[in-house]
Amino acid sequence: MIRDGHLGVAEVFGIMFIIVGTKAFLSFPQSLALDGHGAAWLILIISGLLALAALKLLYYLRRPFQDIGFPGIVDLTLGPYLGVALNVLFATQIIFLVALRLRHYADAVITAFLPETPISVVAGCLAAGIAYLAYSGLETIGRTALFFLPWILGGILLIILGVANWYEPAALFPLLGPGPGQLLYQGVLRASTAFEILVFFLIMPLTQLTRKAADSYRAAVTGLVTVFLALTVVQVTYAMTFPYPLGSNESLPLLRMARAIYWGRLFQHLEPIFLFVWVFSAITDLSASLYAASRVTAGGLKLPVYRPLIFPLILLAFALSFLPPTQPMAFYWDAEMLGSYGIIPAFVIPAAILALARWRKLPGKTGEAPSGEAPSG
Repeated sequence: MIRDGHLGVAEVFGIMFIIVGTKAFLSFPQSLALDGHGAAWLILIISGLLALAALKLLYYLRRPFQDIGFPGIVDLTLGPYLGVALNVLFATQIIFLVALRLRHYADAVITAFLPETPISVVAGCLAAGIAYLAYSGLETIGRTALFFLPWILGGILLIILGVANWYEPAALFPLLGPGPGQLLYQGVLRASTAFEILVFFLIMPLTQLTRKAADSYRAAVTGLVTVFLALTVVQVTYAMTFPYPLGSNESLPLLRMARAIYWGRLFQHLEPIFLFVWVFSAITDLSASLYAASRVTAGGLKLPVYRPLIFPLILLAFALSFLPPTQPMAFYWDAEMLGSYGIIPAFVIPAAILALARWRKLPGKTGEAPSGEAPSG
């Protein structure tokens, strides 16, 4: 019988940071600049506070069900038929996210480094790495995330410091950008920035994610706070380096910042470092999401194991990644379908189900296997 072990708090923190922090490598800073102008960093502050409140509420609602993953809670609350349907829809949302992000990363690698390479080749290589890491299990994903986390943070820090000679602090004014109403509205919508953290926190039995449920919650909170602070620093740096409206036209902001580094003839053109950070963070990020999708599907369908689902699901994500006809359309789908409304499947629906389960005083234990596998004994 295949089983995943427990993670340490550090590994959980690494996963939580990477699955959200990698948004900085794509068009996320550019889309924020488009909505918030020079005050886009305030949108992140608002959305981070809302996401933190959502995480706290989900933890409170989940406390009686610490030994049960979200598929089991749905099944207990809604019954076997409606529960299966909702779990499959939940997994479909995650797979669609994996597909769009896979397309983003493949397009970005081709645009920046391999313009003559077919997109199917780049996406296929990324998909193979994602599937292998997801198949290796939760412990391997956690250790990989923890290993690459210093390199990712170091690469981002190098880019931030490298463009310091281009900073224009005046670009941050006016402080409220397009106005407080617009900033608040966008902050509420952007609370779905933490979609992956909320989903990962939901699907796992808290006592399997770490040995103690409180440790799982503490790691999730620390990861969420840290990643939003990091994204805020990146956004402020980007706004000062490429002031609005120039910053709203760069599809790959961090890559553009890396190319802008110039500290003399011997310290310029650091894109190769960016590529290293980019590829490994993408594989770690999407392997965690693929793992989550396989867990939800296996738990919802009551399958004895989840690993055989990984390869069909990554093939499905690979095929779906080519649905957007162009790179801008892929970014638009991500921003509209997952960005604007992602808070509904990540928080609103789960919170309603958990509240119903507590109101009905359902038991906090179930025969559901902790990792989508047949229960022992």
